Amino acid sequence: MHKAYLLITLLVALSLPSLTAQDTYVSREEMRQDLDYLVAFIERAHPNAYHYTPKADIDALVADTKASLPDSLSRVDFWRVMHPVIVRYNDAHTRSYIKSFYREYVLEQEGRVLPLHMSVEGDVVTITDYRADVDNAVILGESVVSINHVPIAEVVATLKSHASAELDYLDEGQLSRNFGYYLWMAYGWGEDVTIEIALRNGSTRKVTLPGATQADLMAYREAHAIAEPEQAVLQYRQLSDSVAYLRILNFYDHNPKTFKKKFKQIFEQINAQAANRHLILDFRGHDGGDSRPAVELGRYLSERPVAAVKHNLWKVTPEFKERFAMMYIPKNLRWLKPLYRLSMHTRSIWRTPDGENAVVKHPTKKPYGRKRRFTGDTYLLIDNGTFSAGSIFAGMFNHYDMGTSIGQPTGNLASFYADPIMWGRMPNSRLVFQVSASYQVAPDGNTALEAVQPDLVVPVGVDLVQYALDRITATAELNAQAEQ
Repeated sequence: MHKAYLLITLLVALSLPSLTAQDTYVSREEMRQDLDYLVAFIERAHPNAYHYTPKADIDALVADTKASLPDSLSRVDFWRVMHPVIVRYNDAHTRSYIKSFYREYVLEQEGRVLPLHMSVEGDVVTITDYRADVDNAVILGESVVSINHVPIAEVVATLKSHASAELDYLDEGQLSRNFGYYLWMAYGWGEDVTIEIALRNGSTRKVTLPGATQADLMAYREAHAIAEPEQAVLQYRQLSDSVAYLRILNFYDHNPKTFKKKFKQIFEQINAQAANRHLILDFRGHDGGDSRPAVELGRYLSERPVAAVKHNLWKVTPEFKERFAMMYIPKNLRWLKPLYRLSMHTRSIWRTPDGENAVVKHPTKKPYGRKRRFTGDTYLLIDNGTFSAGSIFAGMFNHYDMGTSIGQPTGNLASFYADPIMWGRMPNSRLVFQVSASYQVAPDGNTALEAVQPDLVVPVGVDLVQYALDRITATAELNAQAEQ
């Protein structure tokens, strides 16, 4: 079913507490009650809460968390305690957010964050970039032994307890993309962070770095002429007379009808240039949204009928029906229950007893005719940041043989839990969390614990656009030699 991320994001944003309430403390008993509420809510709302992590493991973690609680905690510190419980379910769409606390910390309180980029591979953490002037205190490529006197393996394990991807290497990708944010998320560290660095001679040295404010980071960006990334959700341009390039950042910035209109316009432009024989489709960092634009895009690239998923499961409860109707059924038609029989989604859901999973099969949609389709070679660029509906499209692309996928595995499983339209607010701390309501099964039926794999795996750090261009050139040269 379609994703309702814009509405969900708005609801969550409006519901999350502001940091001005951070000094409000929650007692031990209140925190225990909130943890019980969290677990009960997930069990009731999720299609299969213990698919990836056994109930006994969750129960043990909750018990240990309760036993370790102090007399009271501020709400943001309770969030730090509570969030690893949600993450332990190992469902990337069932999660909670600390962004409102963080936003107020960096913007209104001028809080400081670690001004470094770090890459994480296993327990190896390497400094990869500066975010602000650090007076040559660190050198790129140096490995970190400890942070604030905590061994780096312990730091990584703690940060991973807040990273919500389903696979370990995807968690590492999340940490590598925003290490300083996760460091603040897990520990609250930002000011005067002491980093112990390994030296080539076998010894170590310690460097204490002052954190950087948002203003510091902006000043550094301006001083070093670091351009802001292009933010248009659809970025189309010609790389040469014969190579078109289209980057898509998400499937939620526009509604499905607008995406449909824009795709029509873009492919008319691509096809109007008769020399265009190659299309590079860039989905790196695509962070999800509505699956309908994925199907619409597929109709321009596939020779076969396409569907976003093979089928999905919806956990049916009275609360779910109310939320589903609120998001997907026009308000003036919700009273007309006989109308629900006309849609396969609503028909399946309203016929399923409460507490069970409704199974909804997805019919395929025919591809467009040759005049509208792009019939040249298509290359799809993906990486660990290709998430949710972006990952769904990558699975479609591979399954329906639309072209060649290049890069790294996606940031989501091939089949995964999604549609986090069930959200709850803890009764005492008032912290908000969201829970997946559906299970999306990939078009090829692959339900293994693995991400969508590219046809050509390319190491992180390689310029994928140039890699695709080089492949296009090499293929053209081979074809020319074969014709001689």
